[in-house]
Amino acid sequence: MPDAVIDSVTHRPPASPSVLGYPAIRLRWCALALRDFLRRWAVYVVVAAAVAGAGAVGWQYIMAAVAAWLVLPLFAAAARGWLLLPALLAQALFGTACVWAARGLLWPAQWGEAERALPLVPADLWRSDATVVLLALLPLFVLQAVGAATLLGHATPWLAPVRGRAVAALLLAAIGSVGLGTLLLQRLRRGPHVSAAAASRTRSARSDRSAHATASMLHWSAAWLLLPLWRGPARRTGFALAAGSVLLWIPALAVPAWPGGSAWLLALAALLALAAATRVNALAREEYAPLLQAALPLPLAQPPLRCGLAALGLAAVVPGLLLLAVVVQRLHPATLRPAVLWAWCGVCVLACVVEVLSQPDDPSAKAARWLFSLVVCVCLAAEVLA
Repeated sequence: MPDAVIDSVTHRPPASPSVLGYPAIRLRWCALALRDFLRRWAVYVVVAAAVAGAGAVGWQYIMAAVAAWLVLPLFAAAARGWLLLPALLAQALFGTACVWAARGLLWPAQWGEAERALPLVPADLWRSDATVVLLALLPLFVLQAVGAATLLGHATPWLAPVRGRAVAALLLAAIGSVGLGTLLLQRLRRGPHVSAAAASRTRSARSDRSAHATASMLHWSAAWLLLPLWRGPARRTGFALAAGSVLLWIPALAVPAWPGGSAWLLALAALLALAAATRVNALAREEYAPLLQAALPLPLAQPPLRCGLAALGLAAVVPGLLLLAVVVQRLHPATLRPAVLWAWCGVCVLACVVEVLSQPDDPSAKAARWLFSLVVCVCLAAEVLA
């Protein structure tokens, strides 16, 4: 009996090969979101790679060595049996942290309503989560594969007896990253909805009282600028501000442990400062835009508000740069060139000011500005010590 007759008898519509299910639609959406994200950040990656390999003949070997650092702790732990398990867990958690950082691209919160409205099987959700997690971790796995090939390609005496164990540990860590990332997306899907609905009514009065008490102790401009960072719409800006400040303290703390690498640490600090200032400024412009729009009918001066937003990007980098300059000056009193050191600090701050005050433009112009600023900062960092 022909299929058309069967379908007419059973009243079943003919299957259409063009109809996509939810997992396929989600996979395509996540692939496009990840592609746009990588396209935006590829400019900064290329600039950093160009600065790191500037003047080097074998720049590709430098990049391979950087990729090798992603798997070196795990391979070193494979040579020491008792350290392999914690190193494997740490490697898997690193991949899970990457999934957590990309959670907004893998499962946006607004998808929850659509998922609850569709007759989805839990197995389909698990499979869809695992697929998008694997897609998000694919660049990391490629870098780890390049790093593993670099280490295994060299005749390293300590690695030769445990080559199979090291590769197996890397594969297990990759599988663990995918599994833990999938569990993370499942947890994000289930957790926040119930807790937010239940806690919003019980905490509303207490949060309102604390907000009024805090705002009363601050000037209106400070309250408008600071309160949204931890209890308003600018929490991502606050997190980026805190993370950038912590990252800028790392080179200053690493100078006493590695005095001979002070020039490299100064160059790293310049790169981190530009990245932190750019990220905080971009998030602040995005998240404070509704507040600026709402403040237009109010008798509030707009220029101080916009200057406060620009100051957020500088607040993430200036303390760390000054601390690093002071530490280098104290540890190298004999070989230091103070004028060059403070010129490096001034150029770094000036480059961050230019990034914060510049209007959003195309990535090529921003990349050119980044490259010029980094080249100047790296050249000055190389001449700080005589």
